[in-house]
Amino acid sequence: MAANKFHLTPLAIALTLSACQAVDTGDLLKKSSSLFNKSASSESQAEQTSSPTSAEGDEAAAKSLSDILAGSSASVNASKGFKVALAAAVTSDPGILAAADEVDALEAQVEITKAGKDIQVTGSLYGGVEDVTDETSGVAAVLNATRLVFDGGRIDAQIEASRQRALAARYALQAKMDERANSVAGIWADLEKYRALSELISTRLEILDPLIKQLEQVADAGVGDVTQVSAAQRTVSAIRVEQTDVAERLRQAELQFLNAFGELPKQSSFDEEFIAGKVPNKITDDMIRSAPALNSEYATYLAAEADLASVKAKGSVNIAFEAKASRPFGGSEYDSKEGIGLVLTKSFFDKDRLKAEEAQAEARVEGAVARIQTLYRDGERLVNSAQQTVKSMDKAISLAQKNAETSREEIKYLRRQLIVGGSSLDSVLSAEARLYDAESMEIGFATDRLKAQITILSALGQLSSSLGLSALSDKGN
Repeated sequence: MAANKFHLTPLAIALTLSACQAVDTGDLLKKSSSLFNKSASSESQAEQTSSPTSAEGDEAAAKSLSDILAGSSASVNASKGFKVALAAAVTSDPGILAAADEVDALEAQVEITKAGKDIQVTGSLYGGVEDVTDETSGVAAVLNATRLVFDGGRIDAQIEASRQRALAARYALQAKMDERANSVAGIWADLEKYRALSELISTRLEILDPLIKQLEQVADAGVGDVTQVSAAQRTVSAIRVEQTDVAERLRQAELQFLNAFGELPKQSSFDEEFIAGKVPNKITDDMIRSAPALNSEYATYLAAEADLASVKAKGSVNIAFEAKASRPFGGSEYDSKEGIGLVLTKSFFDKDRLKAEEAQAEARVEGAVARIQTLYRDGERLVNSAQQTVKSMDKAISLAQKNAETSREEIKYLRRQLIVGGSSLDSVLSAEARLYDAESMEIGFATDRLKAQITILSALGQLSSSLGLSALSDKGN
């Protein structure tokens, strides 16, 4: 046993000090604190998703489907303010939480891959009957230690590929947060739109109520011009139909909001000034190139390049320090030996498998390049289209306001003429309907402009960050 220790001590020193393959691949991704404080979830979720334990109490049991689905409903206090509610709707989304967990998993993979450069020590214990005829039995212990010295840079390339994939996942998480923020902000904008339309048409009907009653009286009495009365009745019916349509759309908007947030806003309203203030006055090409989605694809491309380098390194010579010690016990006839030295390995024939793997890796690199180009074009088109929408809606809103003002002046004149018999009920009702159309169009145009501004911020990757959400503050460089 003393001899074994003598041989293994210099072995351990040699393996520890050997660093023939110290290639600098940049700092590894720092393990950031969790983006979302999962322990700060609501008390109800904590009760519903408390970790079950097994009967022995020493390991966690798998959750049932009911336990998993118990906390799946949205639960956001929409009355805490626009920014707070919007950010909570993003961070509590299961898709965002899953993407954050994927980041953690890929960053752990970086450490796993890096460990391949360190000394690897394994031990085996064999026990049993070694020879049934001679009735020989016993126990043998085998200890193996290996340290990689040179592999042509393959493991360094694998580490870089893992690092870039983790970075791509971080950028993808940021992009997903922008997409989610875009979605829930659009849902809130629609709710505000149909609430405004519902209030507008209710106000308009309150104003028209005396005229409608007068029209009903004229129709019941059978006096007046039948054509004008019929025309006025059609106008009233159209207004009622519009009221029903707006009410249905409002219910749909409320359902979508409940699905995204969990409750309707009672005190908070959409902060249009906040969104408008975040939209850049001038959008440059650098802003588009800084979008998280584009950078995620670029990191994926770098990972593909690293994979290609790793595949190419397979054809090089591998050199490693290896040490092995075996010792039999209890009458075992297992050989007792110790050994230390360099092991050189190289593949001489693989029936073109390596060439096929290189071709596959090269195809993935080319595919990544094509995806980057496509994503850049799509992002640029989306931003330009949204900018044009903002300009068009500004003009449309101005025209709708002018039409509304014209309709108001017309209504004043027609109402005065109605008193002296110079106009008809149908004329007044039609003018009121035109006023509602102009005002409702203004609300619709304003919502479209707002959604276009949200799209610009989301496409540039600035919407979620403006809400204080960032997955990139601790990213590796």
